[in-house]
Amino acid sequence: MTLQGTGLDLRADVNGPVLVNLAGGSEHQLSFLSPKPVIFEPQWQQVNLDLTFLALPQKISPMPLAIQDLSLLRIEDRRGLEGLPVRRVSTILSGTIYFEELIGQELKLRSGEAIRFEGSEGQIEMLELKNDHIAFQFHGRVRGLTTGSSGIGRSLMPTWLEWLKARRGLYLLWGTAIYLFGLIAGVLRWLKVPQ
Repeated sequence: MTLQGTGLDLRADVNGPVLVNLAGGSEHQLSFLSPKPVIFEPQWQQVNLDLTFLALPQKISPMPLAIQDLSLLRIEDRRGLEGLPVRRVSTILSGTIYFEELIGQELKLRSGEAIRFEGSEGQIEMLELKNDHIAFQFHGRVRGLTTGSSGIGRSLMPTWLEWLKARRGLYLLWGTAIYLFGLIAGVLRWLKVPQ
């Protein structure tokens, strides 16, 4: 879990045996006979946490959790292996995007598909920890939905024509018919074909 921002003082309530592994490589086994609060005071604006649970809870955060700038990518730093560069890798195993503006049209996501948002704001309504993955439901507004590599990605955002088709099918049909009629009449007038 990566947290960003200022004033990120974190509190965890611990009880029983706790194994603490610090960034310097030192490992400490602590034991608490009764629940005690532990306060983390990070010195930077970004905190990376690795949490391991003895038993996975069925669901976390029963209330909606407000979220901004959702990222479904992780940074893979492999500089130690033959000088390979840092790269962003998709964390998606599977999923579905529902376009509410297109009356619930679905887009199935493939495993490893790189999904990027230019901006996003909404809430996580369900969060479950599984044995080897995390399942969640995000509901919100996004800008700039793209897939593929950052330089050659393709947009998945609905076009105005798709929106009109989903919302106003009859209006789109009549609008297209009037447009084609006007186009044909203009061409005939330009060719000066007698009517």
